[in-house]
Amino acid sequence: MEQFVQRLAVQCNLSPLDERETEEYILHALDVAGGKGRRIFEKEALQAVWKYSRGIPRIINVLCDTPGICLRRREEECGRGSGG
Repeated sequence: MEQFVQRLAVQCNLSPLDERETEEYILHALDVAGGKGRRIFEKEALQAVWKYSRGIPRIINVLCDTPGICLRRREEECGRGSGG
């Protein structure tokens, strides 16, 4: 681990996000990924992500990745099914 730390040019320690920051983080990530303002998570789901992730971005990403993958796959399948 010491060798790894020596290779890092910059280190940053992030504090966990609060509930509002977690929601903003998720919504921003969705926009960047092409979500165009669509909300694929209900408010209760966003609250659950915050609760179970404890506001840690790495865990937020893991929790939100699978639903995003499933949504993209479903949209691709629907697109193919309609001749697109």
